[in-house]
Amino acid sequence: MQDTEELLKSLREAVDDAIRGERRVGVAFSGGLDSGIVAMLAAEALGRENVKCYALGVGLSPEESGRTHDIRSARAGAGELGLELVEISMSPDEVRLSADDLGSMFGIEDRFIISIELPLLAVASRAHERVILLGQGADELFGGYQRYLRMTPAGLRTALEKDASGLGEVVDRESHIAGRFRKEFRYPYLHPGVSALAERLPVERKVCAGQRKIILREAARMAGMPESLAGKEKKAAQYGSGTWRVLRPRSEARPAEEE
Repeated sequence: MQDTEELLKSLREAVDDAIRGERRVGVAFSGGLDSGIVAMLAAEALGRENVKCYALGVGLSPEESGRTHDIRSARAGAGELGLELVEISMSPDEVRLSADDLGSMFGIEDRFIISIELPLLAVASRAHERVILLGQGADELFGGYQRYLRMTPAGLRTALEKDASGLGEVVDRESHIAGRFRKEFRYPYLHPGVSALAERLPVERKVCAGQRKIILREAARMAGMPESLAGKEKKAAQYGSGTWRVLRPRSEARPAEEE
């Protein structure tokens, strides 16, 4: 379809802009669709040897952290794409200490938000590359959250607009996290060409008949992404890495993990 070709072209331009001036880049990598497209297109442009993927797992030992969803998924995804993966292991005590540090740094009291940002703090603190590419924004622009499936087209349109409007605050917070370690996060999905195209698309090209991120999956397949990544369902980093399991207050109900 023409809109799929246009999206893939915009994504390639976005990644090219994000890596401009860099010989090597890192990718915060979950082994899923969003970060997989970014990593794959970066490898096309720079060569596989110049793109390194990073994933976080929480456990009492490296062996235990290696059994988390995100590490297992990242191993499979990096293997499919032929990319190097660095596995970052954090103990529960390290997660708590880092959470306190992150919370005081930004005055954040919401432990759920902290659990979302901790994997990026871990990547920024361990990556050797100055520039790290992120997959943030894909869910809000292309309909990645499970809750979108329960909405009418009108409700979905409103929810997407509201969720996308909050991305600026997220980017600002994450930019400060990266800067603390003299790193820079870059966001291909928030490139003007990609976000403008996403805004023009009818919601049915994003979410329809029980499927999410429809056009993004089509673009991934068109680019040659293996179906094991292109068709993969989402699991948010705070759940897949295990950070929320450590930080969740005992009295607090657990949000739906598929989101």
